Amino acid sequence: MILIKKTIGTLCVLMAFQGFGLYGQELRSSLFDEVNQSMKIAKHAQADVLSPRTFGEAMDEYNAAKKEYNDEGELSEIKNKIVKANGKFKEATENTKVSAVMFSSVLSARRDAISAEAGRFVKEMWVDAEEEMKDAAKELEKGDADDAKEKAAKATNLYRKAELESIKANYLTNAKKLLEKADNNKVDKVAPKTIAESKGLVSKAEKELLENRYDTDDARRMAKEAEYKALLV
Repeated sequence: MILIKKTIGTLCVLMAFQGFGLYGQELRSSLFDEVNQSMKIAKHAQADVLSPRTFGEAMDEYNAAKKEYNDEGELSEIKNKIVKANGKFKEATENTKVSAVMFSSVLSARRDAISAEAGRFVKEMWVDAEEEMKDAAKELEKGDADDAKEKAAKATNLYRKAELESIKANYLTNAKKLLEKADNNKVDKVAPKTIAESKGLVSKAEKELLENRYDTDDARRMAKEAEYKALLV
């Protein structure tokens, strides 16, 4: 009897140490597999962008269910939250079928801004665009198509601006830093021609990016040449 008690005690300690509580992996799978799939489908449909309110409600229920599960709460409550989350994920996915059509232009601008790494180079502008996009999607969820279109147009402009400034930052930041350093050190008095040429190339590159941002080869070449000349002085 003593041996059995010791064995049971040892098993309990091991289970606690390894993170196994009353609810094991098999139960977790049976409870969460379906809702996890629904969440994956919703994210793939960009429901977090196109139906943020409903998607957010789904995530609230989902996270609450996970917390209850980890705390080994009532199974009935956990199941209830999972059912709600699953329904909201599906609703959000369904919403994207309409919003993806209405927001096709702004989504295109958003993809271009992402490609230009706007979130890295012009983070504040990117955040502003994302907030405007979220507001537009929320207006559509409320059924206000006019306000949704207006906000989507603003978001489109913000994404395009962020994309352009990001491209400029990506290609021209180093050249501008070198020229600023040269100005601070009064290098233009020693090598005025080279400095002028470098600044001229930066201006031309900016103009080229503004006029033809989707063919950046010339702008990149001019930016690199500007960097090279700035490094010479």
